[in-house]
Amino acid sequence: MAFAVGGYLAWTTVRDTRLFTIVRVSVFSYAIVTGVVYNVLLRNIPSEGYEPPAWCNESTHVWVPVVIVLEWLFSSGRISLRIRAMWWALLYPLAWVAFTVIRGMITGWWPYPFLEPDGPNGVGGVVAYILGIATFMAINAFIALIIARTWAKLRKQPLHP
Repeated sequence: MAFAVGGYLAWTTVRDTRLFTIVRVSVFSYAIVTGVVYNVLLRNIPSEGYEPPAWCNESTHVWVPVVIVLEWLFSSGRISLRIRAMWWALLYPLAWVAFTVIRGMITGWWPYPFLEPDGPNGVGGVVAYILGIATFMAINAFIALIIARTWAKLRKQPLHP
């Protein structure tokens, strides 16, 4: 969806809106987390039930994140935002985690082994993973904003609130 909106905005405007820049910062952060979490924590875990095609997993968890990062690094149009905008990138993932934990407690089903409180790492491990991934996500959003600010300085753009 972000790519479709981005394509439309690229054809119709010179600069991204504040909201769309925040969405792009978030997508940048999510893409990096997706790639790292999959490749570090999930790649070699056997699937229980459905096994997606290998090309699908590789493209979703490796190549799409690479393309998104490259797009952020080299695309034009983004605006410079204040660093505090990085916190918006945590809104959706934290809501997802809250929903997932509540659903998991009700159904006993957990989408990832590192979220399972009855797993080998226990509740403390789940909390540590959530905090670690959220911190990593915030750092990625911070990096995205620094990149945007650097490009804006090179183009002599003002800082947006």
